[in-house]
Amino acid sequence: MLGAVLAFGPKAKPGGLTMLDWAKAGELGWQYVRCGEHGVRRALTELQEAAKGRGRDWLSRSAVFGMLYRWLASSKQRKDPGEIREVLRRHIVETMDVAPGEVVLGQEVRTPRLSSVTTLSKVDRVNALTLRDVLIARGVLDCHAASRTCSELLVDTKKGRQATYAIRCAVPVTCVGEILNASRPMVSTLIEIGALSQVRLDGEARGKLSRSIDAREIHDLLNRLGNLVPRVVDRIPPGMATISECLERSRLTNERVLRRLLARRIRRVFRLANVKGFKGLVLDPKEFATSDNLPQPGMSLEMAMVVLGLTRAAINSLTREREGGALLEAIDAPDRYGKWVLPGALYEFRKHFVLGHKLELEYHIKRSAAKSLLDKHGIEPLFKPREIGTTIYRRGDTPRRTKQEAQGTQGREGSPQSQGVAL
Repeated sequence: MLGAVLAFGPKAKPGGLTMLDWAKAGELGWQYVRCGEHGVRRALTELQEAAKGRGRDWLSRSAVFGMLYRWLASSKQRKDPGEIREVLRRHIVETMDVAPGEVVLGQEVRTPRLSSVTTLSKVDRVNALTLRDVLIARGVLDCHAASRTCSELLVDTKKGRQATYAIRCAVPVTCVGEILNASRPMVSTLIEIGALSQVRLDGEARGKLSRSIDAREIHDLLNRLGNLVPRVVDRIPPGMATISECLERSRLTNERVLRRLLARRIRRVFRLANVKGFKGLVLDPKEFATSDNLPQPGMSLEMAMVVLGLTRAAINSLTREREGGALLEAIDAPDRYGKWVLPGALYEFRKHFVLGHKLELEYHIKRSAAKSLLDKHGIEPLFKPREIGTTIYRRGDTPRRTKQEAQGTQGREGSPQSQGVAL
């Protein structure tokens, strides 16, 4: 059978071959079969390559392997065909489009190696073009795949099903508020503070699936809200208000209230029995007029960056944990976004370290004169710009200068001789 398909093509039928044709087929097939499974797989690969030159024939198993496949797939066989069936089945599973759970030559294939975009879209009930765009954005398919039909695009089945599952669970941001029963500003705040995370399903900011939220994450947040606020009431208690009314009355932002809520820092909070989600929360406005709402001492990491005159990379290096602790301690404030630097941490940093670009303020002389003074005493910086993004000296290593020394160094620095050398 293998030799007949090789010699006369996949459209040939057993009844149309003469005895001489069968003899020729046997001789040709033996050249491959005598090499064992490797030889048979080589012959099957040649049939596939030949089918690619006939248009879309390579997508059909019958159009590629002809009477060989029809014979082995038949349920009316009286004799065992031998190992050829298993060899062909493995070859199909490893090189051709197979749907998860499909029966191939009598055996179910639960986890095939390859599947086409069309097959996966039918199995998992998603749009084929959307799946193709997602796979291109994730790098599973190259950018040229957009110009080909989905049935021709073979992908790793595991990666393809991960993409289909993400599509099925994706909820557009515009629909999240309806599920959570929250306003759009609340949804935006929940994303900003990390309570919800956006899933990018395609590479461009277009379409309702370009930025979406995983449905499982949304339902987890609703379950978390139920655990945070276990007390349920039928009506709003006297003196209390819904979360929307509370935000309107107070000067607090969505971020401040939601951070305190998720951090369990709101004591009097209930849920209305007949209203689900965030709009069903009932709060006490007086609780937000307590001393907890006074400004917290210290400053944000961004403000500390401005005060110290550092770049973003440098301030991140200072606050990064290292052996012996971070140079500048920054904490995670539960009711604020990002890192927070307390006054004591900034004082400790200035107490132990001197920034290179602050030498002029430290010694009340020009920066070049201060640098000359440090070089004179053989003082090397603790960190250089290549290491941490700025020059840092240990304050204990820097010399203490008298007023006369400072004036003398300043005078030499501004003298005509020093200026001539500098020129």
